[in-house]
Amino acid sequence: EGMEEFLAASTASIQLDNLEKPPLHTCFLPSAEPIHDRHFWLLHTLRPNGTIYIDAGAHSALLRKAGLLPAGVLDVEGNFAQHESVRLVVVDRLHVPSPTGRIWGGNPTEVGRALVNYAAHEVGRIMGHQSAEIQGLLGYADSEYVAERQHISLFRRESRPQTPSFEVVKEVAE
Repeated sequence: EGMEEFLAASTASIQLDNLEKPPLHTCFLPSAEPIHDRHFWLLHTLRPNGTIYIDAGAHSALLRKAGLLPAGVLDVEGNFAQHESVRLVVVDRLHVPSPTGRIWGGNPTEVGRALVNYAAHEVGRIMGHQSAEIQGLLGYADSEYVAERQHISLFRRESRPQTPSFEVVKEVAE
């Protein structure tokens, strides 16, 4: 949570009644959903070592605070190890694979970052499968998730307003 701040020149000639004129001030409004330290660290500090392409269903589950299951993974790119950072990119699942064998298309959209439970080559083997199949595919199962929820951070979908209205600034200042 945060507090509202109003900054203006310190001269006596600036008065709150003059706020309808072109702004000589800056107003910072707090975010309704502040970003937590761990999420900031995942999104902006760690360098991703690869990319995991997911379908819309997996993205929807992540928005509902679920973990990333292998069934929602369409492709993997890069060479990352277990517990390393990756980009999460949403793509469209194709009903018929492309001539190159790719099962996804559309405009890739990066939606977040995650620390993964499996290395790139392991994700490549379990992608598209049910979690119950991981043991049979790999010979072991460290987790049912490619990435657990607490290790996933999503980018915000909308940016905050750039300049608040004069009415809002007046209310804050009073």
